[in-house]
Amino acid sequence: MLGDARLAPYWWVIGTLSAGVGAGVGVYVAPSGMAAAISAGLLAATFVAILWYSWETHQLVHMQRDGTELAEHPWLAAAWLRHGEIAVSDAAPFGGVRAGLPITNVGRTPAMLRQVTVSSPVLDRSSGWTVTLGGDKNPRTLVPGQHVIVTLAEVLFGGPTHPTLYVNVSIPYRTIHGGSGRARLRFRFANRSWKSGRTDYELTLASGQTFPPRDG
Repeated sequence: MLGDARLAPYWWVIGTLSAGVGAGVGVYVAPSGMAAAISAGLLAATFVAILWYSWETHQLVHMQRDGTELAEHPWLAAAWLRHGEIAVSDAAPFGGVRAGLPITNVGRTPAMLRQVTVSSPVLDRSSGWTVTLGGDKNPRTLVPGQHVIVTLAEVLFGGPTHPTLYVNVSIPYRTIHGGSGRARLRFRFANRSWKSGRTDYELTLASGQTFPPRDG
């Protein structure tokens, strides 16, 4: 498919050259007219070739620009949680846990975070747990190598049993090249332990090209 698209300009040049020369030959039948016809056809073909070369150069510039932007993309690393115990107290008679998510820019250019959203698709209130979800609504910029720790959740136990808690995290951001990205992470708290789940990453270049490619 890509090869056919790349060959299209070549066939365009050949077709235009043939049409230009053929049209000239059809109009001029005398020897002197034949020379003029061929000259006109070659002139038309040269013009089309210049247009084709400009189009090819334009495509090449776009490809090089996309390659540079991809190489300099501010990739975010956010997979391991920092967690700790909440001591037993009057406010937390059974104790609890809290967890924070370190987000680090491991790319080559700054990442402009819009916000960090934390949600829980299934929150069981019947256990008497007190769950406070975190997140960060303040836009911030992370330069390469810089990190920020965002509160993921704080859980106060309501009894000796510990139901399972699922937490989703969404981290959208922009790049200095005009592109954007989003990291989606999933975590599970069960048996007093946090586990990392599925992680999805997507990005859009300034040209509109997406990774992974979108269907259609």
